[in-house]
Amino acid sequence: MAESLIELEQQARALPPHDRARLAEVLLESLQGPPLSDVEAAWSREIEERITAYDRGDLQAFSAENVFAEAGAVSGETARFVAPAREEFCRRRLLR
Repeated sequence: MAESLIELEQQARALPPHDRARLAEVLLESLQGPPLSDVEAAWSREIEERITAYDRGDLQAFSAENVFAEAGAVSGETARFVAPAREEFCRRRLLR
């Protein structure tokens, strides 16, 4: 370790337990990607944009059954995500 990193570690170890815990939390958060809520918000916007494009006729549509069947054929897995995908699409259309 670099000299400054060793010094920093020693200083961190000298902190009271609650401060060390907060420091550890902040450092761990800095290693993670965007918060899940940000990712979910981005997907919600994407879904709404795709639905709007579909409604305008700007988007070519494929049935979920065909998409997941093809994905299952490529990956060797079954198309077990068809029902949840259809359910989410319908839920969003009803909420509009």
